[in-house]
Amino acid sequence: MAYVISCYLKGIPHAIQANEKEHKFYLIPLTSESHLGKVLSHPHKTGIITILNWIKANDPALSKHNLQIEDEQLFRK
Repeated sequence: MAYVISCYLKGIPHAIQANEKEHKFYLIPLTSESHLGKVLSHPHKTGIITILNWIKANDPALSKHNLQIEDEQLFRK
């Protein structure tokens, strides 16, 4: 099982994407199955919890959203 950090914006699911070149996280909409290949996912819940805690402590723009940890399979069609 893989986990993602997600939230809903205007009823559309979004998930966290990592940009290694810019060393930043972004929210991207999950409007198609191909978008799941672009999001940050982690096979262990403890790993994704660590990432979520870092985002909450260090990224005020993202932490203002109701970020949650979800099973990646919830977003597959």
